[in-house]
Amino acid sequence: MSFFVLLFFHLLSPKFSLISTYFPVSEFKNLQVLLPLTRANFKCKSAEIRLSSFPRDPSLNSGERIETLTSLGLTLNQARAYLSLLQLGPVGAKELAESSKITRQDIYRVMLALEEKGIVEKLILTPTLYRALPVEQVTAKLLDSKVAQQKALQRKTRQLVADVQTNGSDKPNQNEVSEFIMVPGKEAIVQRLSEALSKTNMSLDVVTSRERFSPAILEFAKAYGKALERGVRIRIAAEKHLPQNGALEITRNLTKVKNFEVRFFSCTPEALISIFDAKEASVAISKTANLARASALWSNDSGFVALARNYFENMWNNATQLTE
Repeated sequence: MSFFVLLFFHLLSPKFSLISTYFPVSEFKNLQVLLPLTRANFKCKSAEIRLSSFPRDPSLNSGERIETLTSLGLTLNQARAYLSLLQLGPVGAKELAESSKITRQDIYRVMLALEEKGIVEKLILTPTLYRALPVEQVTAKLLDSKVAQQKALQRKTRQLVADVQTNGSDKPNQNEVSEFIMVPGKEAIVQRLSEALSKTNMSLDVVTSRERFSPAILEFAKAYGKALERGVRIRIAAEKHLPQNGALEITRNLTKVKNFEVRFFSCTPEALISIFDAKEASVAISKTANLARASALWSNDSGFVALARNYFENMWNNATQLTE
């Protein structure tokens, strides 16, 4: 364990000012001066020794720990300064700047900000020293602040939504205008499908491939269940295969509900589609691409939806029911 001894020498002669310096102690043996005293001739009136123990962990300033503190609201320099201060113990600005790799002119601004946040303390000595508050106290304080900010943001978001809905209530329904929207990537596609399914009140018709069937069942199982509770009729026509990764069991449980049906066809589908309440349709641009790199064309255009419905009915009528 490493220790630091802080010696304060009060000089008898009035022309000498208070001098402080640091000495390292290794198991209280082999005392060596780190910073040489600038005045050699003096008489020591009193001396105060303070011991502080801090782990010299070279990984303490690692990127992961810095990332955690910045996620909690500190800037990069603030995180580096605080972690360095945890390692060094009470220390002056010069040594802290060198340890944290922050310029001398910036370290004072960084420490002032940390003081104002209640993360470090300034010791009124000569020279001035800084001390880090306990890490469990600091992280709890930062986390509480982050939670408060999140709650405030949620309130503002709800207010924004309410304001927009109120101001737009007298405007024409946007669904009355035909739209074609390109939806790129898995995350955006899943979000769009989830939102549409949550608003569906009558029917959902799907044509899918063997590669997409099981992932979709696993992804939307709960949403399918809620839709069935609302009385939505769900029909899925899929390329013939054996569902995997638990999807088969989920499918069998869902088919116990009268409104949920699955049929299989033997050919490779020409298009992968989803139709919601016969009013909106989504068509996958690439049916063979990995879903992470896939795109979909979304539209409420009546002609587009009609073509999707005709294609679905053709595939559905030529498919066979799910069997054991």
